[in-house]
Amino acid sequence: MFNPQPLPNESLQNRETVSRLLQLGISGPRRPVDALVERLSAADGVAYFRQMIGRAPIKNLGDPEVALVHGRCDEVAVDRLKEASKRLLQDAINDTDRLAGLAGYFFAVAAALVHQDRNITSRSTQELHEVLLELASVSPPVWARFLGAAAVKARDLPTPKK
Repeated sequence: MFNPQPLPNESLQNRETVSRLLQLGISGPRRPVDALVERLSAADGVAYFRQMIGRAPIKNLGDPEVALVHGRCDEVAVDRLKEASKRLLQDAINDTDRLAGLAGYFFAVAAALVHQDRNITSRSTQELHEVLLELASVSPPVWARFLGAAAVKARDLPTPKK
């Protein structure tokens, strides 16, 4: 059985780099949402989540939990959040903007699925299902339930034609 032993002068950083490269080779290229999942998985992920939902365009809905999780915003507001989040993502000047744009986009998509029974993205339902589950796994409990419910609905809705 092959059991490689680290070389005496091999650094931990090099082993971690090799491990990460192997993971990338196995799992494929990183998706933009992977950075958001990674950031929310950090030790301060809950605090970062709260900061993120307190910024535009998400904060423009008022209380994001009431608006998105509890479905107190209409289709126009959800569509506006999606479009504003896409613009923020495209025009981002830093990681904070980029991650807030991604979060707003997926929160809008989730709200449309859960509360309006509509799919407002051209992503495949399988990809959407997986992304929403990943986001649910790193979100605070109320948001995790919301995103999990959206992931379940994503499997059953058709992907709109482009």
